[in-house]
Amino acid sequence: MTALQLNAELLRQLSYIADDETYLRKALNTIKRLVAEKTISENESIGMVSEKPHSEYLSDIQEMCDNVKLIKAGKLKGRPVESLLDEL
Repeated sequence: MTALQLNAELLRQLSYIADDETYLRKALNTIKRLVAEKTISENESIGMVSEKPHSEYLSDIQEMCDNVKLIKAGKLKGRPVESLLDEL
């Protein structure tokens, strides 16, 4: 799977739990831990500080979860996976 396909699948899976705040929080916390691990690992391997602050990654993930909630509530229209793939 390509990164874009994985991203689409992640969004699809999040949409299944978008109506349950408890599960969304669990998903968000897990993703936050993964981002922290990745950032630490990358910084150790290349000896550099990440260009994008950790807080920006977390806010991007939070925004993504909020968008999934809005899509499930019918307040925001989602994009079909095909349109995301067409952008490549």
